[in-house]
Amino acid sequence: MSDPRPAHAATQPERRAPRDPWAFDAVVAVLWRGKLWLLACALAAATLGLAYATWGATPLYTATSVVMLETREEQIVDLDSVIGGLSGDASAVNSEVEVLRSRGLMGKVVDDLNLTQDADFNSILRPPSRIAQIKALIRGAEPVAMTQTQIRDSAINRLLTMTDIRAVPNSLVFRIRVTSPAPAKAARIADTIAALYVRNQLDVKFDATEQATAWLTTRVTDLQSELEAAEARVTAFNAGTALISIEALGALERQLKDLRERSAALAAGAETARGAQQLAVLAQSQAALEAQIAGQNADLIALQQLTREAEATRLLYEHFLTRLKETSAQQGIHQADSRILSQAVVPTAPSSPDRKLIVLMSLMAGLVLGSGVLMAREMLDTSFRSAQGLEDATGLRVLGQVPLFPVKGRRAMVSYLAEKPASAAAEAIRNLRTSVLLANADTPPQVILSTSSLPGEGKTTNALALAQNLVGMGKSVVLVEGDIRRARLGPHLGLPQSDGLGQVLSGDVALEDALQSVPHLGLHVLSGMQAGTNAADVFASPAFHDVIHALRRRFDVILIDSPPVLVVPDARILAQAADTVLFTVRWNHTTRAQLDEAMRLFETAGQRVSGLILSQIDPKGLRRYGYGGQYGADVPGGAPYYLN
Repeated sequence: MSDPRPAHAATQPERRAPRDPWAFDAVVAVLWRGKLWLLACALAAATLGLAYATWGATPLYTATSVVMLETREEQIVDLDSVIGGLSGDASAVNSEVEVLRSRGLMGKVVDDLNLTQDADFNSILRPPSRIAQIKALIRGAEPVAMTQTQIRDSAINRLLTMTDIRAVPNSLVFRIRVTSPAPAKAARIADTIAALYVRNQLDVKFDATEQATAWLTTRVTDLQSELEAAEARVTAFNAGTALISIEALGALERQLKDLRERSAALAAGAETARGAQQLAVLAQSQAALEAQIAGQNADLIALQQLTREAEATRLLYEHFLTRLKETSAQQGIHQADSRILSQAVVPTAPSSPDRKLIVLMSLMAGLVLGSGVLMAREMLDTSFRSAQGLEDATGLRVLGQVPLFPVKGRRAMVSYLAEKPASAAAEAIRNLRTSVLLANADTPPQVILSTSSLPGEGKTTNALALAQNLVGMGKSVVLVEGDIRRARLGPHLGLPQSDGLGQVLSGDVALEDALQSVPHLGLHVLSGMQAGTNAADVFASPAFHDVIHALRRRFDVILIDSPPVLVVPDARILAQAADTVLFTVRWNHTTRAQLDEAMRLFETAGQRVSGLILSQIDPKGLRRYGYGGQYGADVPGGAPYYLN
């Protein structure tokens, strides 16, 4: 038996990549669609933030003490200080800020105010929180005891977190801010930090002066001993040698000169025995005098060296003695390099929580969270909202776009289409009919199968509406209910219970007797009629194909309403007898995975879907999803063409 189905191959569109969900316009469209959700998230977050700021957060108070550096130190006495004042440049200012923030200074504050006995600074004095109690129960261990050093270090750490010290730009002023739940405590700590900072400067100078005084005292004592020893050496040298002076040495040198002159005169005269004897005496005296002068010169040089050493030691001793007296005099007149400009005032209003800031941040967090939920939902949502997107995903033509009917129930839908032939829904069915018939104008399809992935996607409604529209063209149409398991088409059309396809295939009833006429629609219906046999086996039987051949001879168009593809295999078997397979995709509902699986099942059976129907389109939803102006009455200037 030859296959009467026409062989037509519709041109299929190219499969394109899906739209980038992170494109700017796509993101804006998603956020605009979810504006009410974003508003709700923002308001909820702002309400929670306000509730937290009002009842949940602990009020904190900030007290500020102001200190200024003194770059010039007034001189009470004209004495050089051991430690000079601060220069006032950027490095000096930054250094002093670090001094104010140092653990050493904060440790003095902790000790001065005995903060280790304050529960705000000593966690041991606070009752354990419920979370800590639960952790202790889980661990089953006793809390580890802290040493005094650890308690003090913990108090210093806590004080550092409560304190903010900053230099005022382009000035020598520091602001010491302390934040605490107790306003008076905050002011007391701020003033204590400032006072101890100033006192620390005095202590540093006093310690330096004291150290200098001690060192100078030791040095003066040593120099005094050295001076006494040097003077003793001069005295001992003078006592152990003949009286030596420059004048006496000059007199000896004059005597030596006279002896030399006399010797020269004798040597120039006759040479008598007496003259020779005198010359020898003179030579002996000259040699003795020269030896005496040489000895006197050496002793004089040694005496001068000892005298100079003693004098140098005396000068050094006198200098250090003078500096010692000056340093000792400075111990009581030191001035700090800074002064307190203003003491902290006990705050009357809390500095935190900042309700406006918390509400604003909560509002922003709500918007971010809401946007994240919207984008995540958009990424996870693989449903179809436009014919273009559906064609891009499948590579199949979308033959029709059917909007939501403004009525409920198939019987009301049929009446609506009959009464409103110029409505948007009727025009959509008319467009679907035209696309189906013109898909192959030379050999229009006679047997049309309507199916979908899942129940409730509109395939039966589309089949019924298409059948009604084809009748309006003057064609004889029969609607075959391929879902014999449920057999609900007859009751929807108000038809009485009668024999149906199941009985025809079993041979119990003739085809002519099972066909039911629907006068107000002008078509015939072959209902499913529930049967105990397996539907897939029934449709694969020769009897079913005989029924289809008989219907081909009797009617111009046979519309088969099949079960969903993903539920039972009936549609793939029924497709073997069809000229055209129309696959309904529910707008914003059918997922890409469901559609891909349905297409895969058709391909494994060697069947091909002829075209798609995007069904149950919500026009308002189209605008909400950024596809407004692309369909039906929503197209600019398209509304006058429809009479709903």
